Amino acid sequence: LVGYSYGGTFAFHVLMSTPASFERYVVGSPVLARDGGELIADEARYATEHADLRATVFLSAGELEVENGILETTRAMMSTLRSRKHPGLALQT
Repeated sequence: LVGYSYGGTFAFHVLMSTPASFERYVVGSPVLARDGGELIADEARYATEHADLRATVFLSAGELEVENGILETTRAMMSTLRSRKHPGLALQT
C-alpha cells in the first residue's frame, strides 16, 4: 500500500488498524497529528495490545515540511516505532 500526504495518513491508519491487509507499506508525509493526534493514539493502543507488528514499512517526510508539522510528527513516529522493537517490523526511513 502506497500513500503520500492524506494517502500516507490512510496507509498509516491501515497499518495500525489491520496491518495484515498488506505486507509492505510506503507511508509518505502522513498527517499524523490530525484530529487531535488520533493516529498517534492508535499506534500507542496497538503497541499495548500487540506484541508484534509484522510489516515492511517505509516511512518518510520531506525536510521542508516543517511549517505544517509533518516532519516533526513523522520523525517522532519513526523513533516511537523503533523503540517498540517489534520483531516482525522492517522499518526504513
